[in-house]
Amino acid sequence: MLSVFGEIYDTGSARDARRIEVTVALVGDDGTAAFSSRETLTTSAAGEKGTRIPIAKQIPLKDMRPGRYVLRAEARLLGGGANPVSRETTLTVTR
Repeated sequence: MLSVFGEIYDTGSARDARRIEVTVALVGDDGTAAFSSRETLTTSAAGEKGTRIPIAKQIPLKDMRPGRYVLRAEARLLGGGANPVSRETTLTVTR
């Protein structure tokens, strides 16, 4: 099992609740998605500038073939027109 943890930093000052779409994907060297998850989170209406939003995923590796993969996490503000923010890291699955 691969445990993934990250945080989204909402740097805007929000008087209204904001919706953030979060996508996490694990993609093999051949371009095939071995795992993909998408969820929409809602910040509180009284959110302060600099609010941290934790993200945690458990990715099962039991049936995954050995090889190199790219783990990509992306956050996008819905309805706000802001550019998405993403981070990637490579990893190797072995047996």
